[in-house]
Amino acid sequence: MKLQALLLGCLCLASSSVWGSAYLDTFDGGDLSKYVDSDICFQKTPYRVSFVATRGGVAGTRLSGAGTTYDNHVLLTDEASLDVGETLRVDLDATKGSSYADIGLSICALKDPTDWARTNVITAYIKPYYTDFSGYAYNGYTQVTATTINSASISDAVFETISGVFIRRTSSTAYAIGYSIAGVDTDVYSYDMGTNTSIGNAIGLYTDIRAAGVTTLAVDNLRVETSATSTTATPEPTTLLTLIGAACGLALIRRRVK
Repeated sequence: MKLQALLLGCLCLASSSVWGSAYLDTFDGGDLSKYVDSDICFQKTPYRVSFVATRGGVAGTRLSGAGTTYDNHVLLTDEASLDVGETLRVDLDATKGSSYADIGLSICALKDPTDWARTNVITAYIKPYYTDFSGYAYNGYTQVTATTINSASISDAVFETISGVFIRRTSSTAYAIGYSIAGVDTDVYSYDMGTNTSIGNAIGLYTDIRAAGVTTLAVDNLRVETSATSTTATPEPTTLLTLIGAACGLALIRRRVK
């Protein structure tokens, strides 16, 4: 009976953890061809910022431009969308930084915004320079909240335990954003987009870097999770197969002994 329970547990783990995500990109191989790299708000000169594949996933980097001018940049795909009840997540290891290099998530109505303006967009990101969690939302060209950007100050000690950020779609027009620590979510802000149901048709990453030669922290495992999907790290498929094989082997040995 114990062996049967072990085998059943392994099978349940395989079905719920590995195949539970509606979308998953581990960025293995560094192929970003499915994404569109775009500026959505800039000061003076666009396209000084881009996303690049790194050893630890993907990071934002500033190519040029002197001073501290802003450049809000997104990396989006429409191969998946964020539907009601789903959560968009990305993993990271937050550390306090010495440069203005924000990194996190974005969802938009389109994967290729071309008018260089914040429009039909929601962002959720960390600000390592200030140890803040921030975000903003625009319904069309109109900002949803009283301030352009919402920012919540976090102590250095807590900030450096953040392991991910998320955007959750709670209804067809409502969203919550926040950060995760050891698999536990903290909701920070919520946005009501009125009658606009298009935001979430494209999903991806967000960055804002304000000095040339600066690269953000790397992010990894961009994914859309259903409400039933675990937010904690899951075993690799090979590990699961090993567990299942071991359980089957033990069951066979037990049968032969009998």
